Amino acid sequence: MVTERYVCNAWPGYLHVLALLLAWLLPSTAFAQTVRTFRFDNEPHLDAPLEFHFSRSAPSLALDGSPLGPDIPRFRDTTLLSPLPAVTKVPGTVGEPAVNILGAGVAADGTTPVWVVAVLSKAKLQVHVGNLPGTVYEVSMPYVWTKGNQMDALFESVDAQPGEAWRPVSGTICHGLIILQCNVAVPGPSGWVSNRVGFMVCTIADLAGPKNRWWRRHALSD
Repeated sequence: MVTERYVCNAWPGYLHVLALLLAWLLPSTAFAQTVRTFRFDNEPHLDAPLEFHFSRSAPSLALDGSPLGPDIPRFRDTTLLSPLPAVTKVPGTVGEPAVNILGAGVAADGTTPVWVVAVLSKAKLQVHVGNLPGTVYEVSMPYVWTKGNQMDALFESVDAQPGEAWRPVSGTICHGLIILQCNVAVPGPSGWVSNRVGFMVCTIADLAGPKNRWWRRHALSD
């Protein structure tokens, strides 16, 4: 036979009542812990009595390459957190009713700014190179009647195809290479239909050459 034995060390009833009264009378902060915070954003920010201590006997370099003496810590730039946006007005687009900035980046040198812009109100595709006002390279991307009145960004390119019409929708720029994603329209049973995806490319170096080789047909879905 198994016998279970339970032992209860309960407080007397009046002590329970006293504890409930104290919990009701005393403010909740009497039982709460004090919260202290710290963060590192170009320098340490700490609530008292927290302290920050750092030591390094040898000199070093900051993230930007500038020298740092002994015992001087390195902190990441505030721009890695959430910088205020730097608003840049792209020249030649102010006042236009329909302008799409398809992509932005830098040239091959890693510093020269580059934008690629579709000015829909003028049916133009523009590449802006350099600080404002910069240099603008522009090609036509008209609505072609023989292509079902579809826009064709390769209209002036040696890669223009009679059975394709390319409309840029988004892009990216990386060290002088511009890649645009396009919706590509082709002839269908009852007219032209946009049912394919293509990529057209341009390199900043090619902008010094003939216009019909600025933009090239790179890839097309089947």
